Amino acid sequence: QQAMVIGQDRPSLGVLIVPSEIAYKQFYQKTLTQKEKEKYNNDFAFKEFIKKEITLKMKMKKHFRSFERITKIALLSDGFSIQNGMLTQTSKMKRNVISKTYSKIIDTMYR
Repeated sequence: QQAMVIGQDRPSLGVLIVPSEIAYKQFYQKTLTQKEKEKYNNDFAFKEFIKKEITLKMKMKKHFRSFERITKIALLSDGFSIQNGMLTQTSKMKRNVISKTYSKIIDTMYR
């Protein structure tokens, strides 16, 4: 549904992802509640499923170099919105706000 690539001043690229309802339904074969999404976002198998989807999409576009590949992912249950201050009025991501809000998650990704 939403994604923000991170990796500035880091050894590799990562991505913060808010999975879509379709991704949850495709993997778990059911519609999930918000509480279930928060629980399943830490599920290793679901993360691997999302990572494989990213890898597949990147392989379809052959122009990516090795240092441009996504190697780290974190799944988020709450989307980026104007209401929570993570999007501008024109729906552009406020990268600094998102990075600050999820700084602990980002740091954990690179350990």
